[in-house]
Amino acid sequence: MGTPVAPSSFQEKEKRCRAVFDSFIWDNLSFWHVCTPGTSQQIIFESPADYEFGIVAAATAAHDSDVRIITFELMSNHVHFIVCCKNSYGAEQFLNLFKKRLARYFRERKKIIDLSSFSSEPIAIESLESLRNQIAYTNRNNFVIDPNQTPFSYPYGANAYYFNPFAKSIQGRPFGTLSLRGKMRLLHSKETDYPDKYIVSGNSILPPSFCDIELGESVFRDARHYMYKITRDVESYKELASMLSDVE
Repeated sequence: MGTPVAPSSFQEKEKRCRAVFDSFIWDNLSFWHVCTPGTSQQIIFESPADYEFGIVAAATAAHDSDVRIITFELMSNHVHFIVCCKNSYGAEQFLNLFKKRLARYFRERKKIIDLSSFSSEPIAIESLESLRNQIAYTNRNNFVIDPNQTPFSYPYGANAYYFNPFAKSIQGRPFGTLSLRGKMRLLHSKETDYPDKYIVSGNSILPPSFCDIELGESVFRDARHYMYKITRDVESYKELASMLSDVE
């Protein structure tokens, strides 16, 4: 049959993106923006080790709540996740598990962190354009506030892997090859029943091994379309930032 011809025109690419989005809706799956307020929470992630465990906690919480993470970004005092799951309960369960793992991690380190306000109702993403905007908003979050970062350089999220084959080629060890002690050390838990396919690098898990970045990329027409979205003027996202109790 040969290799299918990739869509080339604007209309063909847009139709392909629409088909991807609609296929999930037809399967009774929905998209959600799970985030915590960026205006009332104390600093949570202070060191690289804190951020690295935050990524591990995201991977395990997603697995245990049957949530598919499309992208995410950990900020010093708040987080953003774009997820796909059956309903809002799944998204809420994911955030609660993530919060529970963070609380346990900080207790181990005898670090007092008040996570009482580290919660939020998931926000439904009901259209293709909204999904694009919220993926872009998440992936550019640190880039907007830190003049020393680009959307591809910030290390604590899935942002660096979008339309970036060099980042996706980073090597690591499959989780399944670690010793039991190594697994417990990485997860800060005795519960180690997680996918062998997770790729471990340093003290964390590489986002491409637990995030569906391919799905996230597929709702954009191409890399140029994605770049346009993440480099738009800040004013373009002010309304979205307000809705998310965030500050741009």
